[in-house]
Amino acid sequence: MYKKIKARQLFDGYRFRNNEVLILLEDGTVDGIVSLAEAGNDLQMLDGIVSPGFVNCHCHLELSHLKGVIEEHSGLAQFVQKVVQKRKVPEDEILNAIATAEKEMLDSGIVAVGDICNGTHSIPQKEEGNLQYHNFIEAMGSDSAVAERNFELFEKIYDSFCKKLDRKSVSITPHAVSYTHLRAHDSRAVLCF
Repeated sequence: MYKKIKARQLFDGYRFRNNEVLILLEDGTVDGIVSLAEAGNDLQMLDGIVSPGFVNCHCHLELSHLKGVIEEHSGLAQFVQKVVQKRKVPEDEILNAIATAEKEMLDSGIVAVGDICNGTHSIPQKEEGNLQYHNFIEAMGSDSAVAERNFELFEKIYDSFCKKLDRKSVSITPHAVSYTHLRAHDSRAVLCF
């Protein structure tokens, strides 16, 4: 069984194609793209553009409850200060906002997300398996006096994600290059500079 989809335009990841048909296997796997003349009958016609799924490369899903709460274009320092001030709200509000944000991503055609994580609130939503996530546990801080203690906190968050989700989908990553105490020998760390 094949599913044949003809849209106004078909984007193959490189260019827009007209008068071509996307052929899917029964399980949704792409089998190919063929000309309209080769496709035969039983076409599903769509008025729009068919495209591969999109990737949200930098998300903060756990902060979804702050959408529209913090003034835009206020600068990084003021943004971080406002996040700290407004971050604590009832857990059900945080979880509902996470679910709403994930649905918005799905509705927008997003299929994979690079999510920056400072806590564990997003784990229950991610366990549902609606999107493919890579979870970047954000290690931050530059005070060498508390670096070990901070890193232990990041490791606990990392371990919590690994217990519930695929370990391959979790990395500890520095917030900025100034975080010099991230243990480079730690194989779980992904250094993103």
